[in-house]
Amino acid sequence: MSGLAAMERFCLDKVLFVIAGSDPRKPELASAVLRHQVAQQVLRIFHPLFEYSPIALGSSLPGEVNIFRIMSSHGARPLHAFYLAGSDHCHRFTPQSGHPDTIQRLEEGVRNAIHGFDPRTRWLSVVFLDRGDCSESLASFLDVRWIEQMPLKTSSTRIRGALSGREPLCELVALPFTAYCLLCTQGTYQMQQEKAGGLAEES
Repeated sequence: MSGLAAMERFCLDKVLFVIAGSDPRKPELASAVLRHQVAQQVLRIFHPLFEYSPIALGSSLPGEVNIFRIMSSHGARPLHAFYLAGSDHCHRFTPQSGHPDTIQRLEEGVRNAIHGFDPRTRWLSVVFLDRGDCSESLASFLDVRWIEQMPLKTSSTRIRGALSGREPLCELVALPFTAYCLLCTQGTYQMQQEKAGGLAEES
């Protein structure tokens, strides 16, 4: 839903989904190989509007670095990229850890011209998807834009919680059925037996 909203709002050619590789901050994640497999299956339905990128597989680089890697892979032709992130990343530094967050990382990437970033042929905007969790207003030389909250208010963390029985099953309404089937086949997130059985019967 967020991808389609961004395409309509900013007249994008397509949305490229970069599925995270390894992330030591989230030990409860399914394996990167499985998450990339699920993403490919789901995104195939939306081709050519959405595309899957394997660029982060086998890597722990943050998305704010991968966006520069993706831009560099397009050669010298002019390109305007939009980096989409949840509003919980609308900080210079992460409140919990103090590590650089989205704005700081993207600004550093532009300043340091990482992966050959050239402002004469490259333009970078950042789009925050409003989740109702950011009151901070940041000044930045980047082009910062917003998309209002989606009708379905959930997150991947809450969906993982529902799959493992820690959150109510209603969180799964935003999980594509293709993804649900693949995760169940693999026994991912150790769904509670009675809840998994009940959901399978309802499906």
